[in-house]
Amino acid sequence: MKEKLQVHLAQLKYLLPRFGWSGDYAQPSGQGVLVLVVPGESQLELNRRSVRNQITDIERQLKVVEKKSSDSSRKKRLESSTFKDRFDWLHQCWESQLS
Repeated sequence: MKEKLQVHLAQLKYLLPRFGWSGDYAQPSGQGVLVLVVPGESQLELNRRSVRNQITDIERQLKVVEKKSSDSSRKKRLESSTFKDRFDWLHQCWESQLS
């Protein structure tokens, strides 16, 4: 799940700055100055806003997934016999130092 979200996020971040680069935008204004004109600019802005919202949503989802993952891995680590064995060994060493 986390990997899919990361890939989708990377694709959207790659796509966002590339909206609107598919046409010839330089048109003469009649006064000797070139003016950049974007046909269908309102749809372009809607698309950009949609992608930005998707990026924000995916980043939020990633934070939740990472938090759950870190909590789960910590819990597994604490419950593992290796961790308990090490803790017992350290505890015994500490007690022997005190006595």
